[in-house]
Amino acid sequence: MQIFETFLELLLLGRMLLLRMQRVYLYITLYAVLTVALDVCSLIVGIDSDPGIRIFFYSRFLFVLLYPLAAWDIFEEAKPSLLKIRRVHLPRLVSGIFITLLIGFASSFGIDDQDYKGTSTMTDFMGLFIWLGAASTSLLFTWNVFRTARKSSLELPHNTSVWAIFFLITFARAVIDCGFDVADNLFPHIVVQIADLVFTLFDVCLVAWCMLKLKPLTADITTTPENASL
Repeated sequence: MQIFETFLELLLLGRMLLLRMQRVYLYITLYAVLTVALDVCSLIVGIDSDPGIRIFFYSRFLFVLLYPLAAWDIFEEAKPSLLKIRRVHLPRLVSGIFITLLIGFASSFGIDDQDYKGTSTMTDFMGLFIWLGAASTSLLFTWNVFRTARKSSLELPHNTSVWAIFFLITFARAVIDCGFDVADNLFPHIVVQIADLVFTLFDVCLVAWCMLKLKPLTADITTTPENASL
């Protein structure tokens, strides 16, 4: 199932490149490339192997940048109408990431550092904590901008709505996944396996839905993405 999910992610990336979405959605394209690369590496070494587990935990640090950049990029196609709204909510996004990093770094000093399959428990804690913080902050930013745009009766481009729904679910899924990773030992093994299967099936459906919903970019949009000052 994980192989099929990675295959769909590769197809989604291919469709994005075919539609030339990197011209506008640069950070989302980067997110898609790195997600596929990480999944392929995990499949090669084995998802449940020690190297696979190390890839998982160390990659969480990468998402502290990928998530907010992708959240900012969601509304790039609607930049003229949403520029002011995005900038209003940008300070909360940036401050949320910095606060997450500070709290995570400070809290890690209270962790009894031990080796776990090639990584330290301090590293694992930091990775999960900032992953949770980045997902939560990006989720709130995306929801606030999307909701404000809808309340203001602004007409959003089709792809903007697709990416907003996709990443709202992706960020929420990351928050739930982080909770399961932390509370993994509290559940019976069969419950964890069923949850992993359900999450994987859900991810497959989400990627397939996004791939089918994306449409070519409108001809009159700006081709250079606005830089996010993160």
